[in-house]
Amino acid sequence: MLGQLLTSAGVGPKTRRRLTAEDGRRSLLEAGRQVAHEAPVGEPLANIRLSDVATRADVTIGAFYHYWPTQDDYRLDLLRHLLEPDRFDTWRDAGEVVAPLIDAGVALTEVIRQATGHNFEALCDLPDQRVSMALWAQDEAESISLLQSMYTALDRSWADLYAAVLARYGREPRPPFNIEDLALALTALADGMLVRHGLEPDRVDEPRTAPEASGGGEPRDWSLISCVVLALLPTVTRPIEGDEAARSDLWATVEEMLTSG
Repeated sequence: MLGQLLTSAGVGPKTRRRLTAEDGRRSLLEAGRQVAHEAPVGEPLANIRLSDVATRADVTIGAFYHYWPTQDDYRLDLLRHLLEPDRFDTWRDAGEVVAPLIDAGVALTEVIRQATGHNFEALCDLPDQRVSMALWAQDEAESISLLQSMYTALDRSWADLYAAVLARYGREPRPPFNIEDLALALTALADGMLVRHGLEPDRVDEPRTAPEASGGGEPRDWSLISCVVLALLPTVTRPIEGDEAARSDLWATVEEMLTSG
């Protein structure tokens, strides 16, 4: 009688919840993802135990074998789950920051300041990013292939956003660069800054203050990565229309910058 009362009150033995086949599979993959987020940097999948994942998913360890023949099959699916491109689509948030600024007629420099700073903060707070970067160091064909696919998808999305923003401000990539080159280079810049942020966050986060471009306004704080992107702008892009000097290729532009004055 006492046991029945305790059970009905939710105090008795805990029963495992039943899930549909797809829900069960996704639940175990998502539980593995959460465990990977907590794993030591270096080998995020090597230290994952099925018992820990089962506990996180609130199922028995035998549930794995309803969906995967072996532990290795589960870990391979988990790797694919961890590197789904949609997990790293901070470009969507960046687009939401950029669109109202452009509609309001804000200067391109301010768009760069706000969008780049916002995106870098989002990446710093993204646990999937840390896991993906840890997988770089593992010389495993499957990891490398999935990382390449993930970055290809991200570069394509960023390239579309960069092309749209530059066009609104009458600019385009300066030869020999194309829009895909810009997407790759800026993604690599963010990744490199993230590595240093993990080691020296204070140095990377220290604001750089500059007055408004128009003068007379309130000073604006710039992140280091925003400053670097701004510094690249005159050489990696050019006006869509303008005189020959303004639209020259990279080599001529740099030569003029280095020899003028």
